[in-house]
Amino acid sequence: MAILMVIICLILTWVIGSKYISRLVSLKHKVTEYTNNKDVVVADDILKSVIYKDEISDLSEQIAFMIKELDEHTNTLVKKNEELEEAQNKIKTANELARRDSLTGIRNKKAYDDEVERIEYRMATEGFKEFGIAMIDLNFLKYINDNFGHEKGNIAINKICKIVCVVFAHSPVFRIGGDEFVVILMNADYMEAEALVKKFKNDVEAIQADELLDPWERVSA
Repeated sequence: MAILMVIICLILTWVIGSKYISRLVSLKHKVTEYTNNKDVVVADDILKSVIYKDEISDLSEQIAFMIKELDEHTNTLVKKNEELEEAQNKIKTANELARRDSLTGIRNKKAYDDEVERIEYRMATEGFKEFGIAMIDLNFLKYINDNFGHEKGNIAINKICKIVCVVFAHSPVFRIGGDEFVVILMNADYMEAEALVKKFKNDVEAIQADELLDPWERVSA
Protein backbone atom coordinates (compact mmCIF):
# COMPACT_ATOMS: atom_id res chain seq x y z
CA MET A 1 0.00 0.00 0.00
CA ALA A 2 2.81 2.35 0.87
CA ILE A 3 4.52 1.72 -2.45
CA LEU A 4 1.22 2.19 -4.26
CA MET A 5 0.63 5.48 -2.48
CA VAL A 6 4.10 6.72 -3.41
CA ILE A 7 3.52 5.77 -7.03
CA ILE A 8 0.14 7.53 -7.02
CA CYS A 9 1.69 10.67 -5.45
CA LEU A 10 4.45 10.69 -8.06
CA ILE A 11 1.93 10.33 -10.87
CA LEU A 12 -0.22 13.14 -9.42
CA THR A 13 2.83 15.35 -9.01
CA TRP A 14 3.83 14.74 -12.61
CA VAL A 15 0.30 15.36 -13.86
CA ILE A 16 -0.08 18.55 -11.83
CA GLY A 17 3.36 19.74 -12.85
CA SER A 18 2.94 19.09 -16.56
CA LYS A 19 -0.69 20.05 -16.91
CA TYR A 20 -0.89 23.02 -14.57
CA ILE A 21 2.26 24.33 -12.93
CA SER A 22 4.51 24.25 -16.02
CA ARG A 23 1.80 25.93 -18.06
CA LEU A 24 1.36 28.66 -15.46
CA VAL A 25 5.14 29.19 -15.34
CA SER A 26 5.23 29.37 -19.17
CA LEU A 27 2.35 31.85 -19.16
CA LYS A 28 4.16 33.96 -16.59
CA HIS A 29 7.30 34.00 -18.75
CA LYS A 30 5.27 35.06 -21.81
CA VAL A 31 3.64 37.90 -19.90
CA THR A 32 7.07 39.02 -18.63
CA GLU A 33 8.43 38.86 -22.19
CA TYR A 34 5.62 41.11 -23.43
CA THR A 35 6.12 43.51 -20.52
CA ASN A 36 9.81 43.85 -21.39
CA ASN A 37 9.61 43.92 -25.20
CA LYS A 38 6.03 45.01 -25.99
CA ASP A 39 5.98 42.45 -28.84
CA VAL A 40 2.41 41.47 -29.73
CA VAL A 41 3.70 38.18 -31.23
CA VAL A 42 3.73 36.92 -27.64
CA ALA A 43 -0.08 36.82 -27.77
CA ASP A 44 0.02 34.39 -30.71
CA ASP A 45 2.55 32.22 -28.87
CA ILE A 46 0.22 32.08 -25.86
CA LEU A 47 -2.74 31.05 -28.02
CA LYS A 48 -0.66 28.30 -29.66
CA SER A 49 0.05 26.85 -26.23
CA VAL A 50 -3.67 26.42 -25.49
CA ILE A 51 -4.24 22.65 -25.86
CA TYR A 52 -6.71 21.92 -23.07
CA LYS A 53 -10.14 23.20 -22.18
CA ASP A 54 -9.67 24.30 -18.61
CA GLU A 55 -9.29 27.39 -16.44
CA ILE A 56 -5.63 27.88 -17.38
CA SER A 57 -6.53 27.81 -21.06
CA ASP A 58 -9.29 30.35 -20.44
CA LEU A 59 -6.84 32.54 -18.54
CA SER A 60 -4.27 32.22 -21.33
CA GLU A 61 -6.80 33.20 -23.99
CA GLN A 62 -7.98 36.20 -21.97
CA ILE A 63 -4.39 37.38 -21.45
CA ALA A 64 -3.62 36.91 -25.18
CA PHE A 65 -6.69 38.90 -26.22
CA MET A 66 -5.86 41.57 -23.64
CA ILE A 67 -2.34 41.89 -25.06
CA LYS A 68 -3.74 42.25 -28.59
CA GLU A 69 -6.26 44.89 -27.49
CA LEU A 70 -3.61 46.73 -25.49
CA ASP A 71 -1.25 46.71 -28.47
CA GLU A 72 -3.99 47.97 -30.79
CA HIS A 73 -4.93 50.68 -28.31
CA THR A 74 -1.28 51.70 -27.94
CA ASN A 75 -0.82 51.87 -31.71
CA THR A 76 -3.94 54.01 -31.98
CA LEU A 77 -2.62 56.39 -29.31
CA VAL A 78 0.76 56.60 -31.03
CA LYS A 79 -0.90 57.34 -34.37
CA LYS A 80 -3.15 59.99 -32.81
CA ASN A 81 -0.15 61.56 -31.10
CA GLU A 82 1.77 61.64 -34.39
CA GLU A 83 -1.22 63.21 -36.13
CA LEU A 84 -1.48 65.77 -33.32
CA GLU A 85 2.22 66.64 -33.57
CA GLU A 86 1.91 66.93 -37.35
CA ALA A 87 -1.08 69.25 -36.98
CA GLN A 88 0.76 71.35 -34.39
CA ASN A 89 3.80 71.60 -36.67
CA LYS A 90 1.57 72.69 -39.56
CA ILE A 91 -0.04 75.34 -37.36
CA LYS A 92 3.38 76.50 -36.19
CA THR A 93 4.62 76.66 -39.78
CA ALA A 94 1.52 78.56 -40.85
CA ASN A 95 1.99 81.04 -38.01
CA GLU A 96 5.62 81.54 -38.97
CA LEU A 97 4.68 82.10 -42.60
CA ALA A 98 2.04 84.62 -41.53
CA ARG A 99 4.80 86.57 -39.78
CA ARG A 100 7.22 86.47 -42.73
CA ASP A 101 7.49 88.84 -45.66
CA SER A 102 6.99 86.78 -48.81
CA LEU A 103 9.47 88.82 -50.88
CA THR A 104 12.45 89.17 -48.55
CA GLY A 105 11.86 86.35 -46.07
CA ILE A 106 12.36 88.65 -43.08
CA ARG A 107 9.67 89.43 -40.52
CA ASN A 108 6.67 91.45 -41.65
CA LYS A 109 4.40 94.16 -40.23
CA LYS A 110 2.40 91.69 -38.14
CA ALA A 111 5.58 90.37 -36.54
CA TYR A 112 6.67 93.97 -35.89
CA ASP A 113 3.37 94.80 -34.18
CA ASP A 114 3.71 91.69 -32.00
CA GLU A 115 7.26 92.68 -31.08
CA VAL A 116 6.11 96.19 -30.16
CA GLU A 117 3.50 94.72 -27.82
CA ARG A 118 6.12 92.44 -26.26
CA ILE A 119 8.52 95.34 -25.67
CA GLU A 120 5.76 97.56 -24.26
CA TYR A 121 4.85 94.78 -21.84
CA ARG A 122 8.48 94.45 -20.73
CA MET A 123 8.72 98.21 -20.32
CA ALA A 124 5.62 98.21 -18.09
CA THR A 125 6.51 95.15 -16.01
CA GLU A 126 10.33 95.10 -15.95
CA GLY A 127 11.28 98.68 -16.62
CA PHE A 128 12.98 97.51 -19.80
CA LYS A 129 14.46 100.40 -21.76
CA GLU A 130 17.77 99.34 -23.34
CA PHE A 131 16.72 99.14 -26.96
CA GLY A 132 16.74 101.35 -30.02
CA ILE A 133 14.86 101.61 -33.28
CA ALA A 134 16.47 102.11 -36.67
CA MET A 135 14.13 103.08 -39.50
CA ILE A 136 15.34 102.62 -43.08
CA ASP A 137 13.57 103.93 -46.19
CA LEU A 138 14.63 102.73 -49.62
CA ASN A 139 14.89 105.69 -51.98
CA PHE A 140 13.56 105.92 -55.55
CA LEU A 141 11.58 102.65 -55.49
CA LYS A 142 8.78 104.22 -57.53
CA TYR A 143 11.31 105.50 -60.07
CA ILE A 144 12.81 102.02 -60.41
CA ASN A 145 9.37 100.40 -60.77
CA ASP A 146 8.21 102.94 -63.35
CA ASN A 147 11.36 102.90 -65.46
CA PHE A 148 12.69 99.36 -65.12
CA GLY A 149 9.70 97.30 -63.94
CA HIS A 150 8.52 95.89 -60.63
CA GLU A 151 10.82 92.89 -60.93
CA LYS A 152 13.81 95.22 -60.80
CA GLY A 153 12.12 97.05 -57.93
CA ASN A 154 11.99 93.75 -56.04
CA ILE A 155 15.71 93.31 -56.67
CA ALA A 156 16.34 96.73 -55.12
CA ILE A 157 14.20 95.85 -52.09
CA ASN A 158 16.09 92.60 -51.55
CA LYS A 159 19.39 94.41 -52.06
CA ILE A 160 18.76 96.96 -49.31
CA CYS A 161 17.25 94.27 -47.10
CA LYS A 162 20.43 92.21 -47.32
CA ILE A 163 22.55 95.21 -46.38
CA VAL A 164 20.34 95.93 -43.36
CA CYS A 165 20.43 92.31 -42.18
CA VAL A 166 24.21 92.08 -42.54
CA VAL A 167 24.94 95.33 -40.74
CA PHE A 168 22.43 94.76 -37.93
CA ALA A 169 23.14 91.05 -37.70
CA HIS A 170 22.18 90.67 -34.03
CA SER A 171 18.81 92.41 -34.15
CA PRO A 172 15.41 91.52 -35.61
CA VAL A 173 14.69 93.21 -38.95
CA PHE A 174 11.15 93.88 -40.18
CA ARG A 175 9.72 95.02 -43.50
CA ILE A 176 6.74 97.13 -42.50
CA GLY A 177 5.93 98.64 -45.88
CA GLY A 178 6.86 98.52 -49.54
CA ASP A 179 10.15 100.39 -49.07
CA GLU A 180 10.24 100.70 -45.27
CA PHE A 181 12.30 98.62 -42.87
CA VAL A 182 12.61 98.72 -39.10
CA VAL A 183 15.36 97.28 -36.94
CA ILE A 184 14.89 96.87 -33.20
CA LEU A 185 18.37 97.29 -31.79
CA MET A 186 19.19 95.16 -28.77
CA ASN A 187 22.22 93.88 -26.87
CA ALA A 188 25.49 94.51 -28.77
CA ASP A 189 23.72 96.26 -31.65
CA TYR A 190 22.08 98.65 -29.19
CA MET A 191 25.40 99.42 -27.51
CA GLU A 192 27.08 100.04 -30.89
CA ALA A 193 24.12 101.72 -32.58
CA GLU A 194 25.97 104.83 -33.80
CA ALA A 195 28.82 102.79 -35.27
CA LEU A 196 26.39 100.45 -37.04
CA VAL A 197 24.39 103.33 -38.50
CA LYS A 198 27.64 104.82 -39.80
CA LYS A 199 28.64 101.47 -41.31
CA PHE A 200 25.25 101.16 -42.98
CA LYS A 201 25.59 104.61 -44.57
CA ASN A 202 29.13 103.82 -45.73
CA ASP A 203 28.03 100.50 -47.26
CA VAL A 204 25.18 102.20 -49.13
CA GLU A 205 27.50 104.95 -50.38
CA ALA A 206 29.95 102.32 -51.64
CA ILE A 207 27.19 100.59 -53.58
CA GLN A 208 26.01 103.87 -55.09
CA ALA A 209 29.54 104.58 -56.26
CA ASP A 210 29.91 101.18 -57.95
CA GLU A 211 29.34 101.94 -61.65
CA LEU A 212 29.54 98.24 -62.55
CA LEU A 213 26.16 97.68 -60.93
CA ASP A 214 22.85 98.10 -62.70
CA PRO A 215 20.82 101.20 -61.75
CA TRP A 216 18.33 99.19 -59.68
CA GLU A 217 21.19 97.60 -57.73
CA ARG A 218 22.83 100.91 -56.83
CA VAL A 219 20.35 101.40 -54.03
CA SER A 220 20.20 104.35 -51.68
CA ALA A 221 18.38 104.69 -48.37
